Amino acid sequence: MHMLIAVLAVSLCFIRDWYPNLDSRLEKPGYNQIDHDNGAGLRICSDCTSQTEREKFMVPKPRNVSFYQFINAPAADVYRAFTNSTLLREWLCDAAQADPHLKGRMYLWWNNGYYMCGEYTQLLPGQTITFTWHGRGDPGDTEVTVHLVEKGSATQVTLKQIKVKSRGGWIRFRDEIQRGWVTGLENLASVLETGQDLRIVRRPILGVNLGDYGAEQAAQLGVPVTEGIRLDDVIPGMGAALLLSTRSLPIVPTTVVALVNAVHTDNEAVYNEIARCFESISEAEASRPPAPGEWSAKEVLAHLIHSERDLHAWIAELVNNQERVADSFGDNVQARVTATVTAYPLINDLLSELKHHQIETMNLLANLPVEFQACKGNYWRMGTAVLQAVSHIRAHICQIQAAIKATQAQG
Repeated sequence: MHMLIAVLAVSLCFIRDWYPNLDSRLEKPGYNQIDHDNGAGLRICSDCTSQTEREKFMVPKPRNVSFYQFINAPAADVYRAFTNSTLLREWLCDAAQADPHLKGRMYLWWNNGYYMCGEYTQLLPGQTITFTWHGRGDPGDTEVTVHLVEKGSATQVTLKQIKVKSRGGWIRFRDEIQRGWVTGLENLASVLETGQDLRIVRRPILGVNLGDYGAEQAAQLGVPVTEGIRLDDVIPGMGAALLLSTRSLPIVPTTVVALVNAVHTDNEAVYNEIARCFESISEAEASRPPAPGEWSAKEVLAHLIHSERDLHAWIAELVNNQERVADSFGDNVQARVTATVTAYPLINDLLSELKHHQIETMNLLANLPVEFQACKGNYWRMGTAVLQAVSHIRAHICQIQAAIKATQAQG
């Protein structure tokens, strides 16, 4: 009897391990489930005596690894999140290219160095997306199929990665895609439902303000290293000042009117601070750099003008879902700074141009298409960036003040 019970127990464990579909599945809003379906087959040779001979007959078939996510968003929005490069970056990867037609390319890249390339093999708008998956260091090629079922105003997402085997290097690969898709689909739900990218929201912040650093700054500081990040300041009460903190992000208003009002308040405050810096300074003093290779007060103003212009261009890219991606942060182009100071040679000219661009920023926000406002991921990212711009400006106000103080001290 004891032997029979033991045999039954082993048999049940065997069935559970190889046929996990026998487990009941839960369906509830927001529930993210993993399933290893289409269990591997197993042939047993009773006459084999050696381990090698037995392994020849124990050949697991490829398995499907499945994931389920309930998202409070229309199926059309979920479909676009898998077929648009800008939207893919918002929830899944750090760089992407997507050409959503049959045999169209797909390329995803992550900051940890992993990347995949593939092509779309099936596209049924609002229903199904299938693409091949060839990743860096993967033990073999796989395929991903995403099925969307709309339930009222929400969508049930079923994602299957097929041709995943169950031995050798595939074990680690299966664990990695499990972690990747679980966190990815959770983030997709967050982006489509609230706009928030959990990779940013949950990222710890050290509590520092960073500045430009390159060969020019290295020469000024007498530092032999020409690549890196310059620490400008610490944020009181956060990270570097105390303990490592969770990221403190501005609250993005849910309406464009409220966002415009918040930006207007910030811009008025920082513009007045900038204008006060130039109240008791001559044109010559504002034009003189405090040291070779450093910006004059006017050149810092030119840089702030460029920041507003670049912000307008970036917002337009988001509206068109055609955001450009750079391999790294580029340096400021001195020729561009010089050109702006030459075109607007007087202090009041530069201040007026900066003011006009701030007004243009607010009008751009006020006239954003309704469709863009409904795209919560894009809207949240843009709103966060616009509201954080005041920190960048205030860092440069300190730079203006330092430049003016240095030039006035020179006489």
